[in-house]
Amino acid sequence: MDLPTATRFAIWHAHSKKCAYCGEPVSFAELDIDRIIPENLKDNSVELERVKSDVGVASDFRMNSMVNLLPAHRHCNLKKSGQPFQPSNTRYFIELASRKEAAIHRYLDAFALRTQKERALAVLRGAIESGTLTMADVSDVEYGSRSFLLSTDLEFRDGSRLGAIPPAEVDELLDKPLLIGRSKDIDGIEFVGDYENPMVVRTCREYRAARAAGYTTKTNFDLKMEAYFKSSDAIINAVANAQVASVSYLRNPHAGVADLHLLSKRVLPYFDPDADKRIAQITEPSLRELARAKKILIVDVSSTRLQFEWEGAGAVLTELMRADLDGDGIEEILIEYFTYAVGGTLGIGTTGVLRRFGPDAMFE
Repeated sequence: MDLPTATRFAIWHAHSKKCAYCGEPVSFAELDIDRIIPENLKDNSVELERVKSDVGVASDFRMNSMVNLLPAHRHCNLKKSGQPFQPSNTRYFIELASRKEAAIHRYLDAFALRTQKERALAVLRGAIESGTLTMADVSDVEYGSRSFLLSTDLEFRDGSRLGAIPPAEVDELLDKPLLIGRSKDIDGIEFVGDYENPMVVRTCREYRAARAAGYTTKTNFDLKMEAYFKSSDAIINAVANAQVASVSYLRNPHAGVADLHLLSKRVLPYFDPDADKRIAQITEPSLRELARAKKILIVDVSSTRLQFEWEGAGAVLTELMRADLDGDGIEEILIEYFTYAVGGTLGIGTTGVLRRFGPDAMFE
């Protein structure tokens, strides 16, 4: 099939470089991209409509869409020839292709970004070689003028707070004592090890050292307060490694933790180890449907914060910052996810990333 090389690569990578028909690895050299509903049916509109009807696809189903394309060994493709599968087999393979569609578009976006970077680097290299720019100029642009905006301010015990951080300041921030629990009365939290003396942690660098040494918090109160270190350290680490995104499915229109229809049931909080089985059985796909069915209680919501409760457990999702956090060119949201027992003292904080890979996609 005559497809752009980038598209062939994207389909190949999205399917883990395996033939969809035999399940064995396929090299790029022996790769064929096969249409599940054969291309030759385009010349027989009556037969094509019959196949579409039998399979149950929409009338505007496109033969060249990603949900009709699969990677295959050349010999597996030749064995299939140009004959359509039985309807049940066709539905199976279209479902298989559909599950990979988002991944294919991610790879295509990444390839496009790589091409843009290579062109920009070529221009930059030419400017440096001609003497128009120096490496000092490049460093000034990279570290002097760029700052990453935060959705939630980073607060320190000396009363300072930051709403944006230049990457050049990351190392300095690791040694600034944090404002813990939004109170100056808390001068660090205590971590303990198996055989060592307790360690009082005040800064993110001390926190990293404590965790690397296997230290853990001693009390439920310290466990709750650890969330401030986790989120602050995650912000600092993210700024050190983040890039400006070239693709975003979070802007125009704005999307975030307040959009319940984009948050799946997988963000439901729980402490019971068997609760994940109950979550898997829930038929409502998003928090919006769960709220409408009165299966969850929305406690509070704003543009960057969501609090809700389910079966005795509560969760608070707080946006920390937005950027390309993993180098794929696509904008993501760094979040704090705090889980608590409703009416109890237990509370655990962690951090994570919300990703969205298309204008109609939910968060992952």
